[in-house]
Parts: sequence; structure tokens; C-alpha cells
Amino acid sequence: MVVINTQARDIEIRHVMDIKSSAYIIVTAYQRSTHRTKCYLLNCQRGEIYSRDNNHWNRIADPFDYFEIHRIIQEALSDERIPKFSTDSNGLNSILN
Repeated sequence: MVVINTQARDIEIRHVMDIKSSAYIIVTAYQRSTHRTKCYLLNCQRGEIYSRDNNHWNRIADPFDYFEIHRIIQEALSDERIPKFSTDSNGLNSILN
């Protein structure tokens, strides 16, 4: 598994969902410090990352947090142990490498 260990983040990527009909990827992660699941929304066209907190999507604006989360998600995309899924005309399919 790919893990971030910083003061700001302590997350382990668990799943990746590519939404084919949009420019978005949804990533779920386990945050060890809080023992909670975190959700991230990536806009692949604009390069923005959002974090789900309570009932809102908040854009990650802090440069350190942004680059750390972006780096760990990029590593997770190439990690074959992390389940990756995609929506397409055939429904939900695994997009494992």
C-alpha cells in the first residue's frame, strides 16, 4: 500500500474510481490518525484536488498538502495492489494494470 506520513497527512490509499463520463477520479483513503475514511476528488483537466469533509468538498489549497496528496495518488495509480475501477459503457469494470 502507498502511505503518506506527514504532520498534515497520514493516509493509505484504498481504492481508485475513474469516472469515464467526466474529468474526475475519486480516491478513497484510510486516515490512520483519525481511523476514518477520507475521500478525494481529482479534476484531471484542471489539476485540482478536493477533500470531502462532512457535507462539503473543499479544494486543497495548501501547496504542501496538495503536492503530498498529488504525489501519493500518482504512486497509488501505478500500484497494482490497490483496486482501481472505471465506469464505461459496460458498467463497472476493474482497470487493474
